[in-house]
Parts: sequence; structure tokens; C-alpha cells
Amino acid sequence: MKSKLQYESPGLIWNSVMDPDQGLMVLEERDQANMEMTFSCIDLLNDKVLFEGLLFEDSWNLGINALMGNLMIMHKYKDADNPIVEKVFAYDINKEAILWEAENFGIERVSEDSLIGYFEREGEHFPHVLDIMTGEAEYLDDQAYKEALIGAAKKGAEKMDESLAQYPLHYTEENDHFETFRKFIEQKMGLKPEKAVDYLETDTWLILSFYTIKGNGLDNILLVLDKDGNVLLNTLINANSKGIAFDPFFVYQNKLIFVRDRGELCIFE
Repeated sequence: MKSKLQYESPGLIWNSVMDPDQGLMVLEERDQANMEMTFSCIDLLNDKVLFEGLLFEDSWNLGINALMGNLMIMHKYKDADNPIVEKVFAYDINKEAILWEAENFGIERVSEDSLIGYFEREGEHFPHVLDIMTGEAEYLDDQAYKEALIGAAKKGAEKMDESLAQYPLHYTEENDHFETFRKFIEQKMGLKPEKAVDYLETDTWLILSFYTIKGNGLDNILLVLDKDGNVLLNTLINANSKGIAFDPFFVYQNKLIFVRDRGELCIFE
């Protein structure tokens, strides 16, 4: 396998969102020393960084909800120790500008062209839907609100099924299939997996993420084989971790994408 991109984050890669239709991914990066949250955008189709280190005012209290085309849907908490949303806003990557803001709005669901949630005033919730391009708000009664949430969830599930991104299945030690994976890895690599295995089979690869005990922690190893069982990649992606991860990798357009040591985005092909 060939490395296509290795992007070193200035801090921990805290979160990521993706628009598989556009082939873009935005990373939320946490710089603990400077108490800053920056954002970087990766073009997965062309294996390049579109921008990095995007910094907003009062960034430590910010997070990203979704990437919708060229729009980053963001939220801001009142403060780092008080996870109550103060506002949401949409940032246009192309225009490099904030298009709109909505104070005291909590997002419940992100739809294709709208945000479904509620405004909070004096402890009461008032359901609304916001236009994703303009931020224009429309009030929803309780029935319309429920229907909007159900409809958005259904569309989200359908879009996931149609997505170009492929994610692994997660098998814990309690799962019957775990022992099969354990025996295979022991025979192939001489290593004994513990806790969990994540597995994905594509048209060309067999991909496994697994854990081995190292001191008081766990080493997370990523293994890629071709359909003949030849090892294409065998790499440590997280050393001495305290717990297990979910979706430690994914495949997009025949590219393997993962984060190493919580600070390096890697793309292999």
C-alpha cells in the first residue's frame, strides 16, 4: 500500500465530520496548551489539505456538528464547563465567512437542507427548523416536530446506506465471531487480540483493527491484507491507550483513512 497523505495536526484530532458526496472532511483539533480549537479541511479525493488551523473567536468553546457541501455547521457552548449551547452558526468554506447565526438553538437532527431543533427561552423549548443556507427559522408544533425528526432520521439512514464511505463492524470479546478473529490473527501475526476487533472487507482488502495488552494499556494495531492473505499494511495506530475506539478507520473511494496517535491523519491507497 502507498501512503497518499500524512497530515500532522497541531493538537489532538478531537472530532471529524465528512461530506462523502463532496469528498471533504473537516477535523476539529484541540490544542490543550493554548486552549484553542482549530479546524482543518482535507480533500479526500485529491489527497490534499484545503486549509488548516482555521481559528474562530472564543474557539475553545466551539465544536462542529456537520459538513454540508461547503458549509460547516458549528455550535458554541456557553463555556467549556457548561455544555449548554449558546448559539449555532454556518461557516462558508468558499466565502471564508459566517453566513448566519442562531442564538440559543439546540440541534437535534441535521437534514439535507435544514437543522431540526429548538430554541430555549427561560427553560422552555420551542421546536423550529432552520434553513441551512439562510438560518431562517420556522416554528413547528409538537406533531410536525416529531414527523420532522423521524423523516430526517430515515433520510439519514438511507444516505448512510448509499454513502461512498465504508465503516467496519465492531466485535467485542462477548461476540461469537471474536474468537474466530483472535485465532486468525494469532496464526497470521503471532499476536493475541484483546477487548475488541473492528473488521471490514472490501473488494480488494481485508482490514482489521485490534488491541494487544502493553503494560497497563492497550496497543491498537491496524492490519490490511489482500484477498490472498498477503500483508499489505501492519502499523501501530495508537500506543498504550486506556480504552477501545469505535470506527478506528474507514474506507472511501478505495482509500484507507485513519488517525494515528490522535494527531496524524493518514490516507493509504
